[in-house]
Amino acid sequence: MADLFSPLTVKGITFKNRIVMPPMASALATPEGGITPKHKEHYLARARAGVALIILEHAFIEPQGQASANQLGLDTDEVIPALVELAKALQGVGAKVVPQLNHAGSNTTAEVLGGSEPQGPSSVENPRSRTIPREMTLADIERVVDAYVQAARRVKAAGCDGVEIHGAHGYLLNQFLSPLTNRRQDDYGGSLEGRLRLPLRVIQAVRAEVGPDYLLLYRLG
Repeated sequence: MADLFSPLTVKGITFKNRIVMPPMASALATPEGGITPKHKEHYLARARAGVALIILEHAFIEPQGQASANQLGLDTDEVIPALVELAKALQGVGAKVVPQLNHAGSNTTAEVLGGSEPQGPSSVENPRSRTIPREMTLADIERVVDAYVQAARRVKAAGCDGVEIHGAHGYLLNQFLSPLTNRRQDDYGGSLEGRLRLPLRVIQAVRAEVGPDYLLLYRLG
């Protein structure tokens, strides 16, 4: 019978045990979202303690999607070398590495975005940030789907073991899913099918980018 310390194989990846570190924001990144030496120390301490899977803190996929100051970013190819270094360090002590991709949507402020107006599925007040976003156009939606794809490409190029999409905690994909924040009348709103359209498109587009055998997780709350 399997227990907490038994190995587990998923998508051809064998985890040495079933202990997972979930993504938790650290605010250790540079102002631009870069990985810092403190990040490496933070995650290495957990890996050395025996954690088999480390899901890195949520990382914004484009500047418009940043949730808070000093948040990790995966919005440019410039992050790949530092992510390679971090992944190799954690893998070197037996941990698997899965970055989490996120877009804040309306769950941010203009201050965090450097004066840019937050965007969301509809122009209704976000219950957490208390901001009223600009309703996203269809072109905005296409841009965001591509941003998820490009961020996933960077994760795989950096040698990470998988990627997770953040669909919880009131961020963009969660905002599209909820009728409280999604009042759209087009194909991306209304019925449950419409409200699910963007999350499902992101999943399908990321899967197409990383391939059928790459570990893909989705966090839903």
